[in-house]
Amino acid sequence: MDCKEGMVYWSRQPVPTNKVVYENQRPFLQPRSPKQQDAVAVEASSYALLAYLTRDGIGDLQERVVTWLNTMRMVDGGFVSIYVRHFIFI
Repeated sequence: MDCKEGMVYWSRQPVPTNKVVYENQRPFLQPRSPKQQDAVAVEASSYALLAYLTRDGIGDLQERVVTWLNTMRMVDGGFVSIYVRHFIFI
């Protein structure tokens, strides 16, 4: 478990967060490009969140995990995936 800027996630290596740009005194997260450990960290943190929600319900730790997961969204709104799609052209 790692804690960065008040957010909690699970990863073997540190995962950088998105840049925040302020416009009219409002914070906006910039889109992110996938990094090496992003997919594994998102999957591990999601399963950990599921386990904590099942056991303890909603609390401070769970909210911090959700905050981190929201920063990991891609430009199109989805998350990075550990599954590689294979296309076969015939």
